[in-house]
Amino acid sequence: MEKRHQESNHLTGAEQENSTTFLTARHSKKGAGSEEYPGLTPEGVELVKEKTKKDILELIENSEPGSVIVFGGATDLIRTKSTTRVSANEIKEVLAGREEEFLILDEADINNLLTDEEKKSASTIIRISEIVAANPDKKIIITFPLAMSEMSMLEKTKGRFAGKPEWKSGGAKETRSPYLTEIMKRNNNDEALVVMDWIRSNGEITSQDEQVLRGPNALEVAKGYVHSLQRLEGVTKKMFSGRPLVIEITAHSWEIDVMVDYLAHNGTVTPEGFEEIAKGTGDKPTIISEFEFSVIKIQDGKGTMTYRGKTYEFDPSLLNN
Repeated sequence: MEKRHQESNHLTGAEQENSTTFLTARHSKKGAGSEEYPGLTPEGVELVKEKTKKDILELIENSEPGSVIVFGGATDLIRTKSTTRVSANEIKEVLAGREEEFLILDEADINNLLTDEEKKSASTIIRISEIVAANPDKKIIITFPLAMSEMSMLEKTKGRFAGKPEWKSGGAKETRSPYLTEIMKRNNNDEALVVMDWIRSNGEITSQDEQVLRGPNALEVAKGYVHSLQRLEGVTKKMFSGRPLVIEITAHSWEIDVMVDYLAHNGTVTPEGFEEIAKGTGDKPTIISEFEFSVIKIQDGKGTMTYRGKTYEFDPSLLNN
């Protein structure tokens, strides 16, 4: 499939209903954080607030009438959920007073939809679906970030992902794997070079002492990320049938980078492809920055992805790998 680029910063236009838009953001600046937003520095919190008021709000305002906007995807590392919560809380504050246009359900609202007694026989998911269906003329914003297994960075010891090479171990301590330590060292901690090396080596390198070290496979990571998008879309389509969807996920650099490469280049992941998307309209490749995002749209059987000033066309079947 031929790939075409257009200079673009934001999605625009009034589109037909039943489209799906994915917003795939990197978490903000990480640190110890606060009780409200663990895992984020104060500067990281402010960064999310400012970009939300400028970019996320614009995307929501330009979404189709009746859209359901779901802040729904995260990883098992707390900084991703905290980033999502900062953004969603800022949207709620900015849109205060516009109840005729927007209905907002945050995590507290959702957790209180049913009493403890009602939870024995009723479903929160059904109740949310009923509320959305009863408000066809409003845009609905729902916040409930869930950890997606395909987006995990941590080594698993149980379940279907047990034994799969990952970046880190040690649970919340996030201890670097030997593979991650070595690939960072041999690229002088230049993360753009690290990503290209990761892709080129297929997740397997030899250390200076001739030890073979294995990490995640870039192509499989990219496929996992797009599969998680497909899973979220499937669930939300069942809940909100006939409504246009905007689905936000917050995840990690390198993984989002190779996912963008994958969609931009017809299901392939290569160092050259990464370098192209990482340059965007600039002249130097860099990994996705804190709370930077790509915007992926599926409409009328076509897929487009906007990232760093360019729009790429792709076959939507790539989301069904």
